[in-house]
Amino acid sequence: MKRLMLGAACAALASALGMSGAVMAGVAPTGGDVDVASKGAGGYVGLGASYAPDYEGGDDYEARPALFGKYTWESGRFVNLGGTAEAGSAARLSVNVIPQSMRENWHFGPLLQYRQERSGVDNDKVDDMNDLDAAIEAGLFLSYLRDRWTFTLAGAADVSSEYDGFISDLKVQYTWPMSKTWTFTFGASTSYADGNYMDTYFGVDSRDAVRSGLDTYNADAGFKDVGLSASAHFTPWKRWGILAGVNYYRLVGDADDSSPVTDEGSENQIHGVVAVTYRF
Repeated sequence: MKRLMLGAACAALASALGMSGAVMAGVAPTGGDVDVASKGAGGYVGLGASYAPDYEGGDDYEARPALFGKYTWESGRFVNLGGTAEAGSAARLSVNVIPQSMRENWHFGPLLQYRQERSGVDNDKVDDMNDLDAAIEAGLFLSYLRDRWTFTLAGAADVSSEYDGFISDLKVQYTWPMSKTWTFTFGASTSYADGNYMDTYFGVDSRDAVRSGLDTYNADAGFKDVGLSASAHFTPWKRWGILAGVNYYRLVGDADDSSPVTDEGSENQIHGVVAVTYRF
């Protein structure tokens, strides 16, 4: 019953968002977060469009709505809606439970992730494989802030029994407030996935080989991708702003083009987003 309720809640959240979570990783606006926290409760929300592959490892791109945001209480605790720092299409909802009075430079708390399904993709051979339903993941994150640098380690396990594994990511981000109206953010990331995740999303079992004509392939645990990100946040108005960002991921290990799933697409994954932001 608990799993059913959790699944229904996360599915409703993801349905409402209709977003590609991967696009949000590293490009959600960070300029202004410090000001909001120091002045008391407040936050921001962003709404726009994202552009990303229709499956992890694909080379056919599609546009989707994008939604992200953050709210910070006076204590320094916050709830953040964004994405994961890896090439998969996953939305992340995280909550910092450490008050600023205890650990000003540390954030820590639980997270929920919604990983989008793989079905109806443009590539005929991959589409002939068994569809992958959306996955719900739960885990923890830990961030350390130093001047303009943010280091974040996050990990989550599948709680929906879609792939029965786990995935983690590490992100380093630098925020440069160039002026009162321009904030630039640059980041680098890598992710690690266990064998269940890798084999589910990049492997080809005997049944899928018959359906698709692809060679059988077993993908083992290991580092899945490395990435770079950059964004620009333009805020000439008191509350409104415009955000543009791009992420580049290179699939590595058993997720690279040695996988027939990736070989049908590309090991180079690009995610972009353009959005309007509103501070409150």
